[in-house]
Amino acid sequence: ALPLCFIVSRLLMAIMYSESKLNASATNHKGSGATGLIQFMPETLKEFGITTAQLQNLNHVEQLDFVKEYLERVKKVRQTEFETLTELYLGVLYPKALEYKTNPDFVLYAKPTIQYLSNRGLDFNKDGKVTIRDIDKRMKKLYSTAYKTMLQPSPKGGKN
Repeated sequence: ALPLCFIVSRLLMAIMYSESKLNASATNHKGSGATGLIQFMPETLKEFGITTAQLQNLNHVEQLDFVKEYLERVKKVRQTEFETLTELYLGVLYPKALEYKTNPDFVLYAKPTIQYLSNRGLDFNKDGKVTIRDIDKRMKKLYSTAYKTMLQPSPKGGKN
């Protein structure tokens, strides 16, 4: 079995590729202001005492410190662990959705909002809503190997 830190790194790489194609200085081309490896929103970066311009000037390794701190904050605030690739992606994209992770029909974004328009590529079934189910199906399609990986160590004697 692979060490948990390697598994998490692999899944996080899939998410960073999905968000920025691993470009540390990437900016959202739809105008949201999101920047960096996981497309931090400007408001989120303020919580870290950094601007989008400052983040863009950091290299990949330096940005990973912010990614790690951000994900740790999400887990603490939402009182949850990331158990799947979909949950890890929700932690990056829309942390509030983690409260509803057992409801695949929970809507993150819907037409005609600007948030939906900025994220309509995530609407897997093209019904005008981005749901947890859409995110899950997208992750499964794009990253089928990583998708099968659970982030939590299996119980003693169980399969991972």
